[in-house]
Amino acid sequence: MTKLLGILLLCSVFSSANASLTLMNAGDEVLDTNTNIIWMQDFTTANGRAGSWTSASNWAGSLTYAGNSTWQLSSKSEWEALTSAYGDLGPLLEFTNVGAGYYWTRGTRGYSTWKMRADGVSSLGDVRGFGNFVAVRSLTASDAATVSATVPVSATIWLFGFGLGLVGFVRKGRA
Repeated sequence: MTKLLGILLLCSVFSSANASLTLMNAGDEVLDTNTNIIWMQDFTTANGRAGSWTSASNWAGSLTYAGNSTWQLSSKSEWEALTSAYGDLGPLLEFTNVGAGYYWTRGTRGYSTWKMRADGVSSLGDVRGFGNFVAVRSLTASDAATVSATVPVSATIWLFGFGLGLVGFVRKGRA
């Protein structure tokens, strides 16, 4: 019985839920399940124009997109979490029209703020310069109710079957 518990413990330790990108609102939004941050799916919704940090921040703050009006520029840490979990955003199918340039982040330090590229490279930029912009928002309770939980069914079935097999093996050994 001790061996069985040890094996089950090892199985539970080495199985984990993976973060994923989930399309929401008919594909207009992308939920990063790692951070519970919702990103705009189309990176050109700002009419494809680059602008100053002030214009980007004002645009995001007044944005109504996909039925929501709580948008803002992403933070540096939100952008880093996304690119460190999924790599370069350009090739990802969940996002469209990802530009090669820098994107503004929220928060300033005097006349400077962080700008991020789709590959995760960051640069401290002058807020009076030009940069691309994309907006994010936090997952709300009403969003969570509409997002179906993603369960890796094949792995779950495999682990369940493995556990049943172990129980059968132990019972056979005792008979």
